Amino acid sequence: MRKIDTATWDRTAHFNSYVDAQFPYIIVGKDIDVTNIYRFAREKGVSFTYCMIYAATKIANEIPNFQYRMLNGEPYDIEHTVATNTHLKKGAETFSMVRCDDYDTMEEYARKNREKADLPADDVDPREAEFANDIISFSSIPWIRYTHFIRTIKTLGKDTNPKITFGKYEWEGDRLMMPFTLQVHHGLMDGLHTGRYFNRLEEYLAAGEF
Repeated sequence: MRKIDTATWDRTAHFNSYVDAQFPYIIVGKDIDVTNIYRFAREKGVSFTYCMIYAATKIANEIPNFQYRMLNGEPYDIEHTVATNTHLKKGAETFSMVRCDDYDTMEEYARKNREKADLPADDVDPREAEFANDIISFSSIPWIRYTHFIRTIKTLGKDTNPKITFGKYEWEGDRLMMPFTLQVHHGLMDGLHTGRYFNRLEEYLAAGEF
């Protein structure tokens, strides 16, 4: 983790303008085409959700702003992010949390992290996950084809971890569409960066080279 030099950082003025904002968040939701990655998951016999988490985290790690965090009012670059995911074990009605491990391929990532998610010893305390600085927090609402979604924020303005949510996917003709919401801190990125994120993610999913 590296402290950003605010004397030379091109976002210093923008960062300072949002430090004390009551709700300094950009929240963007849209349907994305998940046809190719869904078919990949089915062919490989692995979790579609964890395939999506792999894809979404991979793209986030390609955009520097997604590695920025605010700690004690100062900006830091954590250099690499990992995912935590809310997971509903079979028969449970209260979610558990899993911190995903990094693997080189989507197939291995999806298979091993899905297996890990069902191991009670690997549950992450939600409070611990909330205050980890190197995470992107994932959640799913697979029962609803929603149009927008806002995630829980522990402390307004101080919570700077990106949050990503998946909704219920449905077929539209021959394409499978799924609601996808991105929630980020405006002091650390702008609409340009969220737009870049969606564009790169959709290009990656469309290419189907997993």
